Amino acid sequence: MSNKMSGSTKMVLVLVVVIAIVIPIALGAVLINGPLTLPAKTTAQPATSSATNSSAGPTITIPLGAGSGANFSPSTLTVTSGTMITFTNQDTGVTHNIDFQSVPAGSTVTSGTTSPNLKGGNSYSVTLTTPGTYTYVCDYHSWMKGTITVTG
Repeated sequence: MSNKMSGSTKMVLVLVVVIAIVIPIALGAVLINGPLTLPAKTTAQPATSSATNSSAGPTITIPLGAGSGANFSPSTLTVTSGTMITFTNQDTGVTHNIDFQSVPAGSTVTSGTTSPNLKGGNSYSVTLTTPGTYTYVCDYHSWMKGTITVTG
């Protein structure tokens, strides 16, 4: 740059050179990758406690050691019609399942309904709507048995 240029003229010239380089690079990126999309604006929802969330029901745990003699916890449970029950396997390294052996007449869950195999950390949920007594077992461990009573 010439010594005869003022400081502001030099600044404008530098700015023009930068723009001349940046704009073609940005346009090339848009042509290659498509337009830039910004994420939608989201509003944080307040946290809710499972104790006040009516859609969340009780959890029946398959505890650590169930493959060696422990049982479902709790092994008996009473709930109201329409309650979703979640079975969670905490027995690491051992596969379990839930097999409904007997159910009330007219139930949407039929006798012989079996969950997928549950490896450690996996869960299975079922909503029981017909009042009556449901018995279930783990097909792999004969001592693992439970009963759920559904009230009207």
